[in-house]
Amino acid sequence: MHGDNVTDEGTGKPNQIMDYNATKGGVDTVDLMCARCSTSRNTRRWPMVVFFRLLDLAAINSYKIFKANNPDSTIVRRIYTFNLALSLMRENLNYRATIASLPKEIKVFLEKYKQPAEPNPPSQSRACVLCGKRKNNRTSTTCCQCGNHVCKNHSTKTVQCNSCVQPESDDQEYFEDV
Repeated sequence: MHGDNVTDEGTGKPNQIMDYNATKGGVDTVDLMCARCSTSRNTRRWPMVVFFRLLDLAAINSYKIFKANNPDSTIVRRIYTFNLALSLMRENLNYRATIASLPKEIKVFLEKYKQPAEPNPPSQSRACVLCGKRKNNRTSTTCCQCGNHVCKNHSTKTVQCNSCVQPESDDQEYFEDV
């Protein structure tokens, strides 16, 4: 593109420098955006500095793509970057929330990221939660609300007829009254 040594008439600068100066606004804008909302931390390891810079650039690029795909969205870049960071960390936060040997402050913080426990499979037999292990009441019946194993002595069985489960339509009630 700049194979010849042509200079600008007004400034006396080479065309290479004039073209660079004309197009460097994008770099300055990205530097300003990175400075306003950055992921970088103080570190003495240069690979981490490069990683944080790439992370900032990726966040800016993804925000620009999001705004292009959703022009009516009113989300600001700072909130978008925060939500993006949380979504990238979610899997790690879920894993960390299951570690039992963490300090109490961290456990309390990670409690909101803990995935709900999966209900026990119905075929698995365990001791009744209310009887305790001393009575050795093993059961496969679980509570439909909390999922804990309960024996027949500490649970109720509800029986309903089909007409109570499926209420009759208005037409059938009309004919019964006539």
